[in-house]
Amino acid sequence: MAGIKDVAARAGVSISTVSRVFNGHENISDEKRKAVLEAADVLGYSANSLAASLRRKSSNVVGVLLASQGSPFGTMLHTAIGNTLSDRGYLPMVCSTLGEDDRQDEYVRTLLEMQVGGVIIRPSGSLSITTRHAANLEREGVPVVFVESAPRKKSVSFVVSANKVGGQLAIRRLWELGHRKIGIMIMPCDVKYHPNRPVSHRLEGALETARELGIADGIVLSPDMPGERFDYGYMAAKRMLREHPELTAIFAMTDMMGTGALYAARETGLSVPEDISVLGYDGLPLSEMTFPPMATVSQSVDLMGQTAADLLINRLEGSETKSVQRTLNPHLIERESLAPAPKTT
Repeated sequence: MAGIKDVAARAGVSISTVSRVFNGHENISDEKRKAVLEAADVLGYSANSLAASLRRKSSNVVGVLLASQGSPFGTMLHTAIGNTLSDRGYLPMVCSTLGEDDRQDEYVRTLLEMQVGGVIIRPSGSLSITTRHAANLEREGVPVVFVESAPRKKSVSFVVSANKVGGQLAIRRLWELGHRKIGIMIMPCDVKYHPNRPVSHRLEGALETARELGIADGIVLSPDMPGERFDYGYMAAKRMLREHPELTAIFAMTDMMGTGALYAARETGLSVPEDISVLGYDGLPLSEMTFPPMATVSQSVDLMGQTAADLLINRLEGSETKSVQRTLNPHLIERESLAPAPKTT
């Protein structure tokens, strides 16, 4: 009996295109639809055959491994990936790993058993373990694309932001505005346990630029204390502002921490940006909704998700056979939380 691959080969289209034709997807050209239906007629292929084929190999299903869908960043990334996949006839299956390696391992085994077409991974736990999972998937013929964070290997496909450049951009802009005493907010555990992750690269770029500009002695790093992104930003900023009243700016490694810092500054009796400037990182919509609206280094999360989905689809549909690496350049969005350093009396 002819299968979905046979129809796709005869019609000169991808397997996913055959799937979309039989599922009544509208985003198909008349030429391709006609070619698929004619090939199916010649081969005696039917919608029932398609259903059986998809049960045997879910080639239009894409696994999406994320740490969580609950954070603003995770939600934005998941939405961009999911919309791009759906628009092109694929079904995203989102798996929340919660940053746990065992949970990720279980999801990978399940996705292999389901014979999904491909997998997009945002690493959350151990990067080395995630890399091994990706290698296992690729060996089984399941293409993988990393997003937001990736190992330094040319043999894997990934889409990341130039995080070191973003850190450099932030400190240089603060320096241009006259800030010489700058607090940098980063959860120490992020650097300690995940040295090859985005925030670590941002810190590297920030400290490197501070040294180049001769203001390294004026940099204060946030303390090691408990709390998630917003809570940590709030509590750590209050402590930093209390212990270092000389600070004129805070550079937060995420918008969530930056939002916490804004609240802390207000409770400390400081006016933003008259007394202290606050600069976040990510470019999330929430940064526009703070009071005052928060300046941020945007890493174009939407574009990152869309590009990751496009790279995987290109692999699935045969237009790209080798691994592809894309690095997106961040850009600064200036808003009311950023201003020249206050003049000293």
